[in-house]
Amino acid sequence: MTLFEAARNEVASLTGRKRLVGLYMRFKEFLEEREEEMTELAGTFCDESVEDPQEQADRLFLLTLVSFNAEDDRKVEMYVTRAKEILFRMGEDDQAYVMNDIMVGIHTDAQEYKTVIPYALESLRNYEKLNDEYRLAQVLNNLGISYSSLNRFSDALPVLNRGLALNLKNNEPDIVNSYNNIASLYLRVRLYNKALATYKLALEACEKFGLEAMEYIVLNNIANINTDLENYSEALQYYRQALQKCGNDYRNMAITINNIGMVFYFQEKYSDAIENFEKSLKICQEKRFSYTEAKNLYNIGHTHTKMNRFDEARTLLLEARPMVENTGDLRLLADVDIALAELNTATKRYDEALAILEDVYRRPHDEYKDVVNVDKAFIMLYRETDDIEKLAFYQSKLLEKYEQRHEKDFTQLVAEMQVALDLELKEKEAEMQRQKALELQKKNQEILEQKHKLERTLEELHKSEISYEFLQKEYKDQLGSMIIGESEPMRRLHSLISMVAAANDTSVLITGETGTGKELVARAIHELSSRKRRTFCAVNASSIPETLFESEFFGYRKNAFTGADRDKAGWFEIANEGTLFLDEVGTWRYDIQSKFLRVLESRKIVPVGGDREISVDFRLISATNDDLQCMIQDNGFRADLYYRLSSFIINIPPLRERIEDIPPLLEHYVNYFNQRMNKKITRIEKQVEDALSQYTFPGNVRELKNMIEHAMIISNTSTLRLSSFSIPQQQAFDDIVIPLDEHEKSMILKALKQTKYHQSNAAELLGLTPKSMERRMKKYNIVKPKRR
Repeated sequence: MTLFEAARNEVASLTGRKRLVGLYMRFKEFLEEREEEMTELAGTFCDESVEDPQEQADRLFLLTLVSFNAEDDRKVEMYVTRAKEILFRMGEDDQAYVMNDIMVGIHTDAQEYKTVIPYALESLRNYEKLNDEYRLAQVLNNLGISYSSLNRFSDALPVLNRGLALNLKNNEPDIVNSYNNIASLYLRVRLYNKALATYKLALEACEKFGLEAMEYIVLNNIANINTDLENYSEALQYYRQALQKCGNDYRNMAITINNIGMVFYFQEKYSDAIENFEKSLKICQEKRFSYTEAKNLYNIGHTHTKMNRFDEARTLLLEARPMVENTGDLRLLADVDIALAELNTATKRYDEALAILEDVYRRPHDEYKDVVNVDKAFIMLYRETDDIEKLAFYQSKLLEKYEQRHEKDFTQLVAEMQVALDLELKEKEAEMQRQKALELQKKNQEILEQKHKLERTLEELHKSEISYEFLQKEYKDQLGSMIIGESEPMRRLHSLISMVAAANDTSVLITGETGTGKELVARAIHELSSRKRRTFCAVNASSIPETLFESEFFGYRKNAFTGADRDKAGWFEIANEGTLFLDEVGTWRYDIQSKFLRVLESRKIVPVGGDREISVDFRLISATNDDLQCMIQDNGFRADLYYRLSSFIINIPPLRERIEDIPPLLEHYVNYFNQRMNKKITRIEKQVEDALSQYTFPGNVRELKNMIEHAMIISNTSTLRLSSFSIPQQQAFDDIVIPLDEHEKSMILKALKQTKYHQSNAAELLGLTPKSMERRMKKYNIVKPKRR
């Protein structure tokens, strides 16, 4: 007896839909267990001597499955078409429809969404004609999944909502799938609050219908979103609920414990993270879950890197890599390789790090689309190796990718969603009109209530889209009013400020010459962040004596020392939940830097004379006009503190490099001093702009402001004239005569700075012998700067 005959005998008593579904389920087992034998028998299924049309259709159907298993799409299409023709001629429309449905399900499971759509649209027409609402809802779900996976969001949302309405109407358990698919769509366009609200509706439906397996999936999805939103306590709550639903499902148990570990990792609670990763790893090793085992090894290794346990990290990551490669997950493989590159960077194996990153970058990114992490790893590498040119290049690429992703994820997709929502509202209005004609029975009333709830959700979504565009314009206008400038460097500065303002916990280091406006940039970051309702504390590090560091920053308790007649909060506590701006950060001694670093790592302080720790949460923005990396080389600044401060670096260009900003700055300060001095200067002489644009402004914007203030004080007309300005004369370089000794000393200092005070290298640069260099340094009393 052939496999075909065995399958036929088992379903011989079935008819219509049950026959075809039964044949499919039995034959699917044959395909999985005896694939080679099925391929050999494939040619016998369509024996032309078979006269029974039902047997012909059955054989064609089974041959369709074999061809699908062999990935021969052309034959699949041919056999399906021929089988449906036979079934329609026999009057077995129901079997023909089911055959179409099975093709929808097969291609959906295989994620072949372009192929799903024509089959699904045909099934849609079939069940609309039969008015079969149950099957219609199932087809709508598959069609919506396909549209969403192909980024056709304007097509997906009305289809999914229509399927949801049918399931609500008929009180079907499949309502859970409808909610899940709609929530997934919201996630694709980063509307997290909408996704959360929809998943919670799915959770209610799971509890109503007793769907524990689905409840586990929904709880995990809710926890994942809360993790992305940094709502860590809520995420842990939902993961632990999901863990209770696992029962004896060890695979899901391992995945959920791994997710709990990730929540602790994001909170920088690395010991708790490793504890959960190792629990998950133990289950995976016992049950042979190789993919999750590889993921746990990667997570543990990456966490050890964060804890500076580099040997343990390297062992685990190298163990994980071949396992991940065997899984075929290109994204996770790239994550492992990037983690190895970051580890090599941290342990000064720069060539190995560069080789790994270049290899990752060369790979096709069809599967691994988010190459942002590669750019971040390049930035870390070139920051460590002091390659300023390449560091700037990859920072620029990272900025472009954020902007492109922003454009794709929000502007375009929200526009598509808007079209879909308009169509959805029209459909719902028509449905409400039809409902008014029906009797107000209890079941229909429940449907209407659900419809109203959906409409409110859609209306809130519509409002959120409008508010997004409004906020973008408001942010741009607000930033423009705080930091004046229209040049390309200033436009780029605006983009960097807007980007880092959204990252509320990222430390920022602002560099630039004196007078460029570093505190102004820090205030702009604070005002555009979610911390803006809290305190912005600006502290000049150089103005605080080192003996008062602890009392000023940590605060003190009453009677802690002579004169302490009351409790006083320090800067760390005052800035809690707000922003602490620390100017001239390079002026502290090593021991002061160590104390500051400990606070940044632990986020806890103990006031002078206190006996308990206080937790503090503040965004740190630092500023300096010193070359901190040069100071690190000279042992004047701690490298670990520098990396803590410089998660994101913003360099403010000097005014001489953006002279096109002088006219708007001039206009701004004239208006400013008009109000402050109660003056009415309405015109600026053209020669003023010309003269100011030719001056180099060593004091930058601050010097320009002071110059304008001075001019307006002595001006007694409505026109601000050049004669009111006192612009220092700049002597042309060719006309300058410098004494030979002064010139020689200047060249020696320049060579020493360029070689970071390496005497032999500086001597070689100047064409001197080391002895000659030493004599000249003594002559001009030049000594290497001491560490601070």
